[in-house]
Amino acid sequence: MQKEQSETSLIEPSDIHIIGKGAIGLLLSHYLTKNTTHSVKLCLRENQKKSIFKYQNKDLIQDIALTHCNNPDKKITFLIIPTKSYDVLTAFLDVKARLTDNAVIILCHNGMGTIEQLKPHLSNNQSLFFLTTTMGAYKSKPHHVMHTGFGTSTLGPINQTAINNQNPIFEVLSHCIPDLSLSNNIKTLLWNKLMINIAINPLSAIYNVKNGELNQPRFALEVFGLLHEAYLVAKKEGVDMSFSKTLASAYTVMQATAQNYSSMNRDHALGNKTEISAISGYIVELAKQHQIYTPNNKSVYLKLS
Repeated sequence: MQKEQSETSLIEPSDIHIIGKGAIGLLLSHYLTKNTTHSVKLCLRENQKKSIFKYQNKDLIQDIALTHCNNPDKKITFLIIPTKSYDVLTAFLDVKARLTDNAVIILCHNGMGTIEQLKPHLSNNQSLFFLTTTMGAYKSKPHHVMHTGFGTSTLGPINQTAINNQNPIFEVLSHCIPDLSLSNNIKTLLWNKLMINIAINPLSAIYNVKNGELNQPRFALEVFGLLHEAYLVAKKEGVDMSFSKTLASAYTVMQATAQNYSSMNRDHALGNKTEISAISGYIVELAKQHQIYTPNNKSVYLKLS
């Protein structure tokens, strides 16, 4: 009987908590409030009880009404952390005491390195997942999120508890997030996402161009160099991938998000901190361990850090 109750709580979380109010977090909030009966709550440092955000996709504009939940006594069973990579650990530690022993935690950000940071802080019964997405979004105003591109999303379990619970968690999210798939190969999933980030984000920020402009021949050598360096590191890390397919995938995403500015482009243009440390910086640090020369990734890392 106890096992059945535990599984039911995972399949039907009473509340879904999302940390922050970034573009991807609000985009996920839109889909979760639109397509689920669960209550979606934002974890913010602000004191107000609720907020009304605007979701816009071309001419379609809809309200996203979200309740804030900053009550330190309110337990969290289902948590999504769609913050910048450099804020993930702090965001997690802020709510760690509120997490139930069997809580589900889902990371969603660009770059890598946060999994290693979080794992030591989890209990044996807590499930850690990673959600990748190629959907595009940005905030035109503090309370207005623009949905600029549709794409696929993939959910991957990270620890053994997440693997055990992956089917009910996927069932919950697949009814809400469009084009969502489940992957059991988390390492390849994360590296594939990292490769796309490496090919697009740094150059789009440095040259201040939309993603689609990187298709131009003048960027070809730089795209190739960044990806090939990362590919060599990935192979040393035991990741099974094809360089030609990786390169083709990067250009496919450039085309699919041609009218979008990358998140790194927006951060750099606004003078905000970028996620370059978790992207090209991550490659540079791993390359040192494997004694691989990575001048292209080191160059963009130094320009954007």
